[in-house]
Amino acid sequence: MRYMNINIILITLCISCSSSKNVIEKAPKIDLLSVISASVQPILRDVREAYEKDYKFTNQVFVLRVEKVMDSLEVIISVYDESDFNICFEPVIFPLFGLFQFDAYSVLVYGNDSQMLFEKNGDKMTYNLLECKKNMIEKAKGKISYPPKIFEPTVWIFSGNSNSLTFREQSQFNIIE
Repeated sequence: MRYMNINIILITLCISCSSSKNVIEKAPKIDLLSVISASVQPILRDVREAYEKDYKFTNQVFVLRVEKVMDSLEVIISVYDESDFNICFEPVIFPLFGLFQFDAYSVLVYGNDSQMLFEKNGDKMTYNLLECKKNMIEKAKGKISYPPKIFEPTVWIFSGNSNSLTFREQSQFNIIE
C-alpha cells in the first residue's frame, strides 16, 4: 500500500511538471546611461525616502519611465524588488532605454523620450535581472487556463521639464507594460 501511495505521488508530480515548462531567454545587453539633467537624482532620493517609510530598501531596483505629454515631460518612477523580476517584463509601448547607477542601486530607464534626461555613454552590459523566465503553461483540452499575473506597484509621477520636475501624484500601475 505504501509503495502504491509513493507511485501515485510520483506520477502526479511528473504530470504537473510536464504541463509547465520554464523557458529562459538570455538577458539582453543594455546601454549604460549618464544623467544629463540635475533634476533626476533629487526625485530618486524623494522616491526612496517615501518607499522607506513602509519598506526596507535592500534588494530594490528603480524603474523609471520618461514620456513627453504635450509640452511637458512626465517621469514615472517605481521601486521593484529583485524578486519581482521572476516574471517577464516585455514592454511594448515603452522600450528599455538603458541603465544607470544611483547610490549603488540600479535604475532601469524606459521610454523613447528618455534622451531628454539621459544620454547613452557607449558602453553596454548584460543585466541578469532582465533574463526572461517565461513560465509557459500548456493548456490541456477542455481545461481553463490560469489567469494572468497582475502586477501593480506604487508609482510616483513627476512632471515638468528637464530642468525642473515636481511631484504630481502617487498611484498604482505597472509602468512598463
